[in-house]
Amino acid sequence: MPAAALHESAVVVDGTYLMMLTTSIYGVACLALMLRQRTAGRVFCILNILLHLSFVLDILSALLVAHHAGKVLQARNRPVRTELPQSATHV
Repeated sequence: MPAAALHESAVVVDGTYLMMLTTSIYGVACLALMLRQRTAGRVFCILNILLHLSFVLDILSALLVAHHAGKVLQARNRPVRTELPQSATHV
């Protein structure tokens, strides 16, 4: 394989990887938040951050993190506020 073709392939792969990292940052941010709030363990977070940095496994990691975050939110059972406070209704 000529050196020019190898260089072009490397540029395309590097560009694709950088594009993938921009979409993985949301999962990494969610993991950092869960670690800060102590709703996920350190091993879980480190493992999933590493998975977020690999090409296909980032999808699996995103599903695992979303499932875990859903369980945490469900366990907190926070009611959603659908009505305005009375002071806001009397204008």
